Amino acid sequence: MRAPASCFARSARHSIRRRRAERWFTLRLAIGYAGILLLIAIASMSSYVLLHPASFLRETVRVAAAALLVDMLGLSASIFKLVLQQVGAGSIKPVKDIRQDTH
Repeated sequence: MRAPASCFARSARHSIRRRRAERWFTLRLAIGYAGILLLIAIASMSSYVLLHPASFLRETVRVAAAALLVDMLGLSASIFKLVLQQVGAGSIKPVKDIRQDTH
């Protein structure tokens, strides 16, 4: 007894969707780690400038303060958008047009 071709096609579509979702998750995770590393680098350089203002020009200290503020605001916004506003797996819908082949 052979399964209908539609079962194989449905299984293939499901596998493709699952692999695509896994790739998106991996990409988002990599971008997240890169963002964290970039945040740490910018925050540490800006903090050093802000903690030692006598060694730098006044404009450099202002730019460092602005960079630190913008970096933290950007991080907060991106965390909210990408992590906290995640859409669930989708709503459950009834399956239509299922034919039962009796062979």
